[in-house]
Amino acid sequence: MDSIDIRDNYTVLFVIAGSQYSGFMSKVLDHGYVDDRFYIVMDTEFQFLAANKDIPRWIIDASVLIDSENKIKMVGAPWINEDMTKLFYEIVSKGKS
Repeated sequence: MDSIDIRDNYTVLFVIAGSQYSGFMSKVLDHGYVDDRFYIVMDTEFQFLAANKDIPRWIIDASVLIDSENKIKMVGAPWINEDMTKLFYEIVSKGKS
């Protein structure tokens, strides 16, 4: 996000089913450095999915871009291919205007 100059225009929340943040980050760091400045909720009792059964599975399994009005603007990994990256940049740049 820093590389496309959108530092203050987003919030990232990860809900992670697991027992310990430190154990999770240890596994992540095995693959390379990541900045852990995002909001992270550790679901140690695996209650998030149980309490939110109305969230469709396709949303749970995908990245979701939501605008400031809580409308879904994009579903899918934005850097999975060139078309998705272009779409992501278009959506985000519209949100800046």
